Amino acid sequence: MKHYVRTCRYDLCYRQRLQASIRWYHEKLQFTLLHQGEQYAILGFGDHSAPFTIEEGTPLAKTNTTYPIFYTSNITRAHQHLQELDVQVSSIEEDADQRFFTFYDPDDNKMQACFY
Repeated sequence: MKHYVRTCRYDLCYRQRLQASIRWYHEKLQFTLLHQGEQYAILGFGDHSAPFTIEEGTPLAKTNTTYPIFYTSNITRAHQHLQELDVQVSSIEEDADQRFFTFYDPDDNKMQACFY
């Protein structure tokens, strides 16, 4: 998905299993590992290797009120790509300003991809 993701508006996500999450982000979203600490990892994605930090642990509240939103230049292809990789995705939605879809990682953390 690195060819479709351009930016992210949020960059700290909690994951229950750090090593499994690093593999998932690499295999499904084509993120690259830039640095790994004992309980966190910094991943790069897109053309600029913008940092995306994941941390091992559980969020204080499991409400998914704050989640990463990725901008993509080709929403249809990004959606199709994730479906082909068996990532749980919603249908593409549209409002007055943008097209977007929601998807989830294996820990059921919500993320969104958008095009405007």
